[in-house]
Amino acid sequence: MKKLILILLLQIICHNMYAQEVVKETHLYSVKGADSLKLDRYYTQSCHSTQELKPAIIFMFGGAFYTGTRDEMRYISCFEYYAKRGYEVYSIDYRLGLKDVNLESIKPVSQLITTIDNTINIAVEDLYDATTYIVGRSKEWGVDPSMVITFGSSAGAISILQAEYYSVNKHTLSRKLPKDFKYKGVISMAGAIFSTNGKLKWNRCVAPMLMLQGSADRNVPYNSKRVFKYGFFGSKAIAKSLAKVKSPYYFYTFEGAGHEIAVSPMDNNRADIDAFLDKLVIGKQPLEITKTSVNRSKARVKDRFSIRDYIKANFN
Repeated sequence: MKKLILILLLQIICHNMYAQEVVKETHLYSVKGADSLKLDRYYTQSCHSTQELKPAIIFMFGGAFYTGTRDEMRYISCFEYYAKRGYEVYSIDYRLGLKDVNLESIKPVSQLITTIDNTINIAVEDLYDATTYIVGRSKEWGVDPSMVITFGSSAGAISILQAEYYSVNKHTLSRKLPKDFKYKGVISMAGAIFSTNGKLKWNRCVAPMLMLQGSADRNVPYNSKRVFKYGFFGSKAIAKSLAKVKSPYYFYTFEGAGHEIAVSPMDNNRADIDAFLDKLVIGKQPLEITKTSVNRSKARVKDRFSIRDYIKANFN
């Protein structure tokens, strides 16, 4: 009896000491030319090993595809929060295709479209490579490979949405993912999908999506902005397309808000993110949730922009 009590006491002490301690590790997951791409792994450790596999969150930072880092201080508390909730969190590098490009100087529309398309594609390719790297180490790290969720801010949100769109529609790039792999959920803060073939089409089951965006976002289209068959489809347009195929989603509009919604939900809307993860991803509830937050103290702001407006907003 005394031995049992001692073991229980040790377990309690051990839990208090280690269960909530977040560990950070950095790994090199790919080398692309001069770019050494790394990921930071955030997780909690305990005094004893467990057979229970953890869901994983892969995060892609924002920065208009020309700036930003995986370990910016404004992200860290959110990473640690989800690590403490039992997730393995991975914040990844990806190639910044516009780092040395001035979009405003590109005049032919065809060249502009090609540049944007290539920029997004290399970011998606890097996400796929990071995903394959993590899934390949799932046994070692105690990750459930069937429970991988993507999470992105701005350019990172565009990349994760594009990655899901490509995966669902069997784009050539999606062959880089492990065989039969599917993302379990997608969390987009001020993101959009870039289509080179008109309206959005979903050819098979889509992962549940949480989209948070300001209606007056002048960096990423909130609805859609097209030139002929090319264009960006923002959160509102994506939600509409998901409703048509009856795919679960949670669409949160911040009425009158701008591009600050690319980051602020990481601190201010964790309850909404938690609800999405618990109900739509883990709980698999077939819900279509639309929520709007209105800041009535805020003056009316411009909410209609041209393609050039979006370019200037990102690079000025």
